[in-house]
Amino acid sequence: MAESQMVSTTQTNEREMSEQEYKALCKKLRQHQLKNRKKKAVPVLKPLGNTKTVQRGFLIAENPVDWQDLPSKATFSRDGGGHILYVKSGESRAINLNTMKSEAISGAAVYQVWL
Repeated sequence: MAESQMVSTTQTNEREMSEQEYKALCKKLRQHQLKNRKKKAVPVLKPLGNTKTVQRGFLIAENPVDWQDLPSKATFSRDGGGHILYVKSGESRAINLNTMKSEAISGAAVYQVWL
């Protein structure tokens, strides 16, 4: 009998919980789960040490190529001198190799670069 009373008491308590109390309980549970989760180890980056400047040559196309014709992950420059290099990362995005930030590019004539 004690078990049946306990079950009915538990069910009654669940029904009496208000929506605000339920939300507070869920929030508390979520915080506990986040606090106790296992975190993946972050790989340690080793410093490069001393660096040196190396002069390398690269090829730049003489004629501009349409943006849509440029293959994904291809290196290009917006000008014929190759002052700022980019890598095409999607249909309308490219990564600036100087700043390593993504930029929006669309409908442009660009100069393909081979490193």
